[in-house]
Amino acid sequence: MKEQPLTLREPTLQRFISGDCTRFRRPAGGIYSSLEPGQKLWIREPYYLKREYDRFSPTAADTLGARPYFATDIGPGEVERLQLGYRRFARNLLRCWYRQHAVVETIEQQRVQDITLAEAQAEGFPTVEAWAERWDLDTNSFGRPRRFADNPTVLVLTLRRIEGTLPAEARLHAPKKERAIA
Repeated sequence: MKEQPLTLREPTLQRFISGDCTRFRRPAGGIYSSLEPGQKLWIREPYYLKREYDRFSPTAADTLGARPYFATDIGPGEVERLQLGYRRFARNLLRCWYRQHAVVETIEQQRVQDITLAEAQAEGFPTVEAWAERWDLDTNSFGRPRRFADNPTVLVLTLRRIEGTLPAEARLHAPKKERAIA
């Protein structure tokens, strides 16, 4: 089974890390349609690089020895103190930089409007309406809008978080020396 990426954003990412959120909805179809229980997903999350890497793509920055600073670990004032550049999107996190993964425990199909208040709150949203706003924003950014109001079918994934990278990939995560940038 091929590992797939799973992008998590705030506030859901922090709830996943803390163990308060284990169920996630994704549009039916696409890369998640072939998931099976037991399959591993690597977690993409927002991050920063040092300011000197701002002009580089993540791949080029990695070649130069850059290492990510994960947004959930950055406290108030630390961006300036650590001389970090702009906040980068989770979808741009290189696979060799990820730090955690999840195992798919169950997969169900539901209509998106079946989400309960408790599930929306577990993902870090105060109301189902706030969750729905984020759903519309996130799914609209991929060119095929799946509006909450249209009540599309979704996959409901129950995941178990595993901190750290997978053992087979340990070599990809060996510390690299940062090189000077010309």
